[in-house]
Amino acid sequence: MSADASINFHIVMDENGVPEKVVWNNSDQSGTVSSDCKAIQIRIWEGIESNMANFDIWTKDMNVHEMNAFYYKSFIMMAQGFKNATGNAQVADSIMQFAAAFAETLQIKIDGDDDSDGPIPFQMNIPSEL
Repeated sequence: MSADASINFHIVMDENGVPEKVVWNNSDQSGTVSSDCKAIQIRIWEGIESNMANFDIWTKDMNVHEMNAFYYKSFIMMAQGFKNATGNAQVADSIMQFAAAFAETLQIKIDGDDDSDGPIPFQMNIPSEL
């Protein structure tokens, strides 16, 4: 028997089309509980055409320190996902080393320190093919 799953995002925009709020939920959560978040990255690989769609969305109140931590943790997850998908521990380790250098260069504080340099500009990369 097959099972269906879904992930849903609701993005609330201001009058200029800048995200103010992002709410998400998925079918694996118990009930219909939704969670707020400040950023999402979605990568979609279209295998038939070997094409990739990319969506980077963040709310206008996400500060630079949070974005730095978000990307650092994204690199860590990318390394883990790459190792799981390919079994290539050597390349996964290279990605982890890059993540460590990234964190060191930006002096990223992962302990929840939230000193803000203010909001960062909104950017949404939507491929022209969509």
